[in-house]
Amino acid sequence: MIHLFRTTITVPLISSLILAGGCAWGAGGGEEDVPAMHRNFSRTVDIQTGIVQGDLERARKAAAWLIDPLNRSPFPTAVREYEDAMLQSASLIAEAPNLATVSAQAGQLAAACGNCHQALDGGPHFVVGSEAPQGKNQEAHMVRHIWAADRMWEGLVGPSDEAWLAGAQALTETNEALAPTFRAPIPPGSLVGLLQEMYALANEAMGEPDPDGRADVYGRMLDTCSRCHALASIGMEK
Repeated sequence: MIHLFRTTITVPLISSLILAGGCAWGAGGGEEDVPAMHRNFSRTVDIQTGIVQGDLERARKAAAWLIDPLNRSPFPTAVREYEDAMLQSASLIAEAPNLATVSAQAGQLAAACGNCHQALDGGPHFVVGSEAPQGKNQEAHMVRHIWAADRMWEGLVGPSDEAWLAGAQALTETNEALAPTFRAPIPPGSLVGLLQEMYALANEAMGEPDPDGRADVYGRMLDTCSRCHALASIGMEK
């Protein structure tokens, strides 16, 4: 039996885990564009944080910032389709009625960013700068899940196969450690059922090479995280 209890994961901890990876910017438009891209990236992180906190308003606010014309830098004409895709996903998040919608569109938004970076042969170049956090208790598992989700997000945004696969692998290893709890019958929507769902999604992510397919998997993973946290009262200090 797995014992799930209320865990508090602080925002500084999340920031340190994000920095545990590595990022070097290779923006195609020159150094003056880097600060704007960093601001955009921080808002996409806020969208993810809103999902895992169960804070719909935080995710909406971050997306609204992205679509505000006053906050946008001009995109090259060659990648206008990717800008349109990003803005469409951000618009849907800004008006989302629930976190399930936010989760699905967050994956699509990240993929649009990655497609744009790839087309420009620029953007952030993520490297996996640390191993996944270790530990066997529940809190260690939660930290590992955050680390894995951050790497997979970087895998979409970069895009980076290295980051994507490192995150997916970390999730499969974490959930293998919990596998003894996966005994039938497992009630749908139960904590153990959601852990099993995450395990299946992690394995799906390992075998998914297509950016659009990865975006879909990631969106479903975020939704699973959100539902599990809500059921287990696992949250973060705001």
